[in-house]
Amino acid sequence: MGRKYLLSVLFIIVTTLSLSAQYVIKNGKSLYLSNSIILKAGNGITQAQLNKTLAKFSINSAQEMYPSNNIPNKIKGTDVLNGIYLVKYNTAEDPQKLADEVAKMPGVLWAEPQYVRKVCYTPSDSLFLAGDQDNLIQINALHAWDITKGNKKIIIGIVDTGVDWRHPDLLANIYMVGDSLIPGCDLGGLNGVADNDPSEDVSPNGKYHGTLCAGVAGAVTGNGIGIASVGYNCSILPVKASMGNFRDEYGTPYIIYGAAGIKWAADHGAKVINCSWGGYNYSAYEQSVIDYALAKGAVVVAAAGNDSSMENFYPADYKGVLSVGWLKTGIGVKTIDTASNYGEIPEVFAPGSDIYSTDQRPEISSPGLYRFVSGTSVSAPQVSGLAGLVMSVFPSFTPEQVEERIRVTSDYIDDYNASAYKNLLGHGLINAYRAVDKNVNAVSVRATDILFTDSVNNTVNFKPGEEVSIKMNFINYLASVNNVKVTLTANDGYVTIENGTFDTGPMDTLATVSDESNLFKFKISEDVVYNHTIHFLLKYSDGAGYNDFQWIDLKVNEISRPVYTTNKTSLIKLTVTSTGDLAFDDYPYNKEGEGFKYRNSENLMNEGAFMYGTDPLKVMDGAHITNRQSKDFTFIDPVETSTMSGMQRSYSIFSDSGAGENALGIFTVLETYTTDQTGDNNYAMLIATLYNNTSEPIYGLYAGYYIDWDIPESDPEEDTTYFDNVNKFAVAYNLKDPSVPITGAALISDDKNFGYCAIDNNAVTGNVVFNDGNGFSDKEKWYALSNGVVNSSVKTGNISYVISGGPYYIPAQKSKIVAFTIAAGSTLQEVIDAVKESRRKYNVDIEPIQKPIAYQLDQNYPNPFNPSTIIGYHLPTNCMVTLKVYDILGREVATLVNELQKGGNYKVLFSADKYRLASGVYFYRLSAGSYSFVKKMIILK
Repeated sequence: MGRKYLLSVLFIIVTTLSLSAQYVIKNGKSLYLSNSIILKAGNGITQAQLNKTLAKFSINSAQEMYPSNNIPNKIKGTDVLNGIYLVKYNTAEDPQKLADEVAKMPGVLWAEPQYVRKVCYTPSDSLFLAGDQDNLIQINALHAWDITKGNKKIIIGIVDTGVDWRHPDLLANIYMVGDSLIPGCDLGGLNGVADNDPSEDVSPNGKYHGTLCAGVAGAVTGNGIGIASVGYNCSILPVKASMGNFRDEYGTPYIIYGAAGIKWAADHGAKVINCSWGGYNYSAYEQSVIDYALAKGAVVVAAAGNDSSMENFYPADYKGVLSVGWLKTGIGVKTIDTASNYGEIPEVFAPGSDIYSTDQRPEISSPGLYRFVSGTSVSAPQVSGLAGLVMSVFPSFTPEQVEERIRVTSDYIDDYNASAYKNLLGHGLINAYRAVDKNVNAVSVRATDILFTDSVNNTVNFKPGEEVSIKMNFINYLASVNNVKVTLTANDGYVTIENGTFDTGPMDTLATVSDESNLFKFKISEDVVYNHTIHFLLKYSDGAGYNDFQWIDLKVNEISRPVYTTNKTSLIKLTVTSTGDLAFDDYPYNKEGEGFKYRNSENLMNEGAFMYGTDPLKVMDGAHITNRQSKDFTFIDPVETSTMSGMQRSYSIFSDSGAGENALGIFTVLETYTTDQTGDNNYAMLIATLYNNTSEPIYGLYAGYYIDWDIPESDPEEDTTYFDNVNKFAVAYNLKDPSVPITGAALISDDKNFGYCAIDNNAVTGNVVFNDGNGFSDKEKWYALSNGVVNSSVKTGNISYVISGGPYYIPAQKSKIVAFTIAAGSTLQEVIDAVKESRRKYNVDIEPIQKPIAYQLDQNYPNPFNPSTIIGYHLPTNCMVTLKVYDILGREVATLVNELQKGGNYKVLFSADKYRLASGVYFYRLSAGSYSFVKKMIILK
């Protein structure tokens, strides 16, 4: 059976129950509607399969969203929306969980929640002449208008919270649709019922957005009143994608129908579509709608987001979208605003600080027709307006050519910003004049259809030691070029580039060439860490002034086993990782993990990281430096979780080998304990056994945790922290909202060597300053670790701290245990009680490195090695143990263990030099009771 049967099959299981009132679910950074999912059906789905998967759910309706697209003779590429269904149901099942299950159903290509997006602005005439629109001078719009002022035929769709289309500085540029001359559409109305008036819903607190974006892109210019806009004479098509009754905690409407709004705009003549909103979840549905809009000839422009993040932000990061970041506003200014997102995806930047624009006129007494606003929300429509001008000058351009013309004519800005932003600010600040000047010979070569392949034509997972080829096509979107030299680079110690250059030869406009005759090649190192992402940078140059770059990424040495887990009780959740990080395993993206929560609160922890060191040059940690985490720690045994005697225990092993020659040579066994026992269910104990795997003792070691609290995640700027000198622990809570949980962290394995350093994340002076270009440096980490109780409080703001213990001494081949607790409560006393109880429990009830539950032989580490390696094994019971090493011919070369041993975890140091072994392949065999296993290791001298 094909897709055509899906609708009828779904209705077979329709119940008579009514759909529960929908609401917005907030799950970390994810926002989606309750009681609904979106799926795409392919061919082959059967009635039996659907019944089996969906019968347990109370399905109220399943409706194909765009059935009109299932007809022949459509524009090529617009069939991407065929077979997409909106499914509504009546149970309390989380849409994400339901979507995950439905996605596994035969015949379903994908399923996902119905994602909700937030607008990207930070609220702050005559007006242009008064000097209130420096942004137009900054992007060289005045000179661009000498060439073109756009034209009414270029329609800019403003998909947003609505537009006050009657505004006196917008009305003349509003595009009226069809014979009835309606000014756009309202897909959401006040409560989900669509209508033909896209005016913004009246808000009691003035939280308007769409009218501001419309004014920046296309306010009437040259009419003697109000403001000027980049788009000048281009038309504005308002598409309201919000509902009046769905708003965030600040009263701003959510974008509920963003994807539907993009489609509506494309279907009604929009050649530019502005999206000043977004979120942190990828949606296959939204990408399909983007593809549809591009196929219909529309340029889609989107805001990159305002969270100072490198995380993927959608729709800005979808393929085919022109992503826009936020620069500070001012004539001659080329510096990023620190609130703007940045990274590998933003392609251009535009001014976004205190941009003056048209404002919605509320039904209550109007405070004015104009307002200042900041954010990528108002950076994006400047680019949308510019896209309208470019289309006026180059009417035959495809959407991709319009985007590339804007991108490559932008002004380079890396030299005006901190080195941490190098190659992370797109091509730079838009230059309207260069974009529309036909005398500017713009070249744009981009890699497409990128395919990574190893020596056996595997294209899925790439392992240590493998050689990998990259096959790709290059397309020249703009002016013809004699030759472009493409260079592959990677600032990554786990990669060796073996063939890193390719010459395209002559390329005409829209010509494509493949590198198949001279494939890029690289080799992955033998010691690459698990789940490592290589960030390759392609550099382009024609030797005559064209210089460009492009990021491409590849994850290697992937393992199917999770590298993080979440310990849970009835009161708290805490994600722990395989390398000592807390809350999330992918800072700053913060998708992999649940953070730290108390009583179903929002996430309270932005980042947590284990750290230790002996001096400012010998600090090992997983905390952030600037925009990415330190990679000093490499896991040996990924985290795993078990439950014993009512206690949940997570266990992982990692080394500091990621620090290279700077490593201290410590192996860490990290255990996390939580329990649901009353009085113990609001804290998690973190017990680190530090094993000195060197032949020399380690002196003066300090160990601790860096914790960046956001209490709560949605409002971290009102937090405070201090050290409780009586109970010896760190306190953090929100000053503004007493209903938000109070948190605490403490050293529990030591009764005297306490360390604590409060950190103001926004500080510009002091011993620890994140915003100085060096980020959180090793020198600052050492200061926070090793000075006892310093910086004893931060009164209010975005805070973090380091809690620590030391100094400690670890003899060669011996270990030291350092333990901490993380706690939360509704009151300070509950947190104090949790700290006291965790100290008691640690000293009385907890035995670190508990007996394993199965026989196991670990892979030696490091491998290959020279001159020594560690072999680990695990015994659940007392037994006779032998551990022997053999050469490749099966001859015994060493007996490492031959004795009766108690159940437990063991590590044995094996030195090749001791046995005078040459380079080569060797085997080691563990025999324990009835268990026997052999593994291979390599000596490489």
